[in-house]
Amino acid sequence: MKEMWRKLFLPIALMALLSACDSSSPYTIGDEVVVHLNAQGNVAWVTKGNKNYTIDVSNHPLAKIDQLSVDILAPNDLNQANYPTGWLFPDELPAFTIYDLAPAGGDSLTVTIIYPSAYPAGAGYYKAAANGFSPYTPAVISGNTVFLPLTDGGSGDSDAVNGQITDPGGPAVCKSIGWAVGDPADGYGTILKTSDGGMNWVRQGEAATVPDTILDGVAVLDEDTVWVVGEFSGGCPTILRSEDGGQTWVRQGEYDNLPQSGLLDIYALDREEAWAVGDEGTIIHTNNGGTSWHVQGAGQVPEAPYQGVFALDKNRIWVTGGPDPEDGVIVHSQNGGATWEEYDFQGGLHVYCFVPRLLQSGVGWVSGHDRVVYHTTDFGQTWEAYQHIDLPAGTDLNNVIAINDTTAWVAADMGIIFYTRDGNKTWHMQRPTCAAGFYLMGVDAIDTSTIWMVGATSSGPSDAGVIIHTQNAGAQWVRQHTPTNVRYWDIAFAR
Repeated sequence: MKEMWRKLFLPIALMALLSACDSSSPYTIGDEVVVHLNAQGNVAWVTKGNKNYTIDVSNHPLAKIDQLSVDILAPNDLNQANYPTGWLFPDELPAFTIYDLAPAGGDSLTVTIIYPSAYPAGAGYYKAAANGFSPYTPAVISGNTVFLPLTDGGSGDSDAVNGQITDPGGPAVCKSIGWAVGDPADGYGTILKTSDGGMNWVRQGEAATVPDTILDGVAVLDEDTVWVVGEFSGGCPTILRSEDGGQTWVRQGEYDNLPQSGLLDIYALDREEAWAVGDEGTIIHTNNGGTSWHVQGAGQVPEAPYQGVFALDKNRIWVTGGPDPEDGVIVHSQNGGATWEEYDFQGGLHVYCFVPRLLQSGVGWVSGHDRVVYHTTDFGQTWEAYQHIDLPAGTDLNNVIAINDTTAWVAADMGIIFYTRDGNKTWHMQRPTCAAGFYLMGVDAIDTSTIWMVGATSSGPSDAGVIIHTQNAGAQWVRQHTPTNVRYWDIAFAR
C-alpha cells in the first residue's frame, strides 16, 4: 500500500520523463496488473487477471496517464475509514495519475473508464484517498462505463500538486446475498445464488442432490442457511436445505409420511423453525431444522391449495390460498400451528389469496387474484380489500413484500409492479420495459430502495424467465443476467 501511494505522488518532472519513452510494450505492476501502451507510449488499457479496463483522458487535449501510477487496488488494502458498509466493489478500484495539465492548476476534464462489469441503476462511485472512502456523486455510471469529471486541485483530485490529478476510486454495488428458484434444466431444478446483489448469478446444486422438478419457494435465513421447496417428486414433496451457503443441498422429509402433494411456499423463522404449504390443504412444520416435518391443520383448514405462509414468531402464523380464483382463504394460528382458524370475510371481496406479509406492528398485506391486495393494521383480525380497477379484470397480484408500516411492493401479471408509500392510501403502478411480457411471481427487498423481482412467461422457452432489480426505489429497473433460461418463481435475500 505504501508503495502504491508513493507511485501516485510522483513528481511532475519524473512523469514528464516517463512520457517521453515511446514504447508499446506492456508495463507490469506487481504480479497481476499489466498496463498496455499504445505506439506513442501512452496508456491504452489495463488488465488484472482476466479483467480489462480502459481509461480514456482524450477529453483533454494534453492530458496523459502516468503508466507507473496505474494500479487496480483491492478495497481491503486501503484505509478502511468510512468504508461503505454493505457495499461491494466487483471490479476493485483503478488508481492512476493524470499529468501534463496546466501548471497553475484548475484544469478540468472528464475521464471515461470502461469496466469489466455492467453496473445497475443505483450503483455508487466512491473515491479512496489516504484518509479513507467517500462517495463521489459527480460520477455518472452507465452500464460498464463511468464518466468521471475531475478538476486539478478541486473536485475529485486527492493530491496537493498542481498540474496533475490523482484518482483512485471505483463503482460499488449493494453487497447482497440471495437465491432464486425456478423450473428444472439439464435434469434438475434451478437454484441460483448471487453474492453481489445480482450482478452475477451462479447456478447451484446438481442432478444427484436436486430433483428434476419445479422449485417454487425459497426461504433465506442468513448467508449460510437456505430452504427450498417444490413439486412432488420421488414419492414426497421437495424440501431442500443448505447450511453452507448452497455449496451442498440435503433433501428433507423423505421419511416423514408427508402428504403426496407439491409445496408452493416456505417461511423460516430461524434455523430450527419453519413452515411450508402447498396443494390439497398441505401445511407442514419443523422445529428441528428439518430433521423431521409434521403435518398441521388436518381437519381444521379447507383442503385448498395454499400458496403463501408467513410467521411473526413461534406462535403466530398465517397461511393463504383458496379453492378457486373467486374464493380466497386466510387461515391463522396463534399457538404455533396446534390449532387453526379461518378468517371470515363477512361477505366482502374474498378472491384467491397468494402471499401474506406482516410486520411486528400488526400492519400487513396479502396479494390476491383479480387486482386485489388486502391490508391489515391489527395482525389480521380485519382485512381491507383494495382493488386496482385500472387493470384488466383477472390480473393477479402474485406476491408482496412489506418493508415497513407504510411501504409495500407487489409483483403482478403482465410485468406490472405496484407500490405504496403511505400505508395503503394510494398505490402507484410501474411497467418497466425489462419486465414486459413476464408474469412477475416473486419479490424481495432489503430496504425501501433495493428490490428484486422474478418472473415467468407462458409463451414458451425462448425467453422463459427474468430477474429484475432496482437500487433506487423503482426509478429505474434493470434486468439481471442469469445462467439458465427457465421460469423463475421465487427470490429471497439474506438480511
